[in-house]
Amino acid sequence: MIEKDKDIRSVITGVSFDIINEIAPEESDFFYDISDAYYTDPGLLKSDKSREDPVGFGIEGVIEMMSPAAIGVVTTVITYIATELFGVAKGVVTDELKIKIKSLFNKNKDKDKAKSDSSENKDSPILTQEQLKKIHEKAFNEGLALNMSKEKATELANALIASIVIY
Repeated sequence: MIEKDKDIRSVITGVSFDIINEIAPEESDFFYDISDAYYTDPGLLKSDKSREDPVGFGIEGVIEMMSPAAIGVVTTVITYIATELFGVAKGVVTDELKIKIKSLFNKNKDKDKAKSDSSENKDSPILTQEQLKKIHEKAFNEGLALNMSKEKATELANALIASIVIY
């Protein structure tokens, strides 16, 4: 699994946090506790009331939060991008893949640094409109599979696409 790599997991967590900060800022203070619980048990999203409470909010409260869903959706999308768009075999994490994934989602970070070091931006992969549509669709469908409403799944998918295309 691609998300087991610490660098890729760091990108997943960073992108997920940025999305949560935008669409559910009330969860920002608890995000890292929730992400730690999610990585310990990705089944966190399944509504099993007999499960142990991973972060002290009551399992129902965690299930209803956007944070675990955002992490799940971003993980699915980054795996899709790596395998389908960059042609990497599932589970194979190379330094080149890490660079591509990081640069894809870090276009709008440290804008001043990027201006002075244009090599980072020129190496950043450019995705076509068709690829972006497929990524949006993948994110939306994963959101629905995680029992999100259509509205929330759309909001999350839109925020994910924005994190790729906004410079």
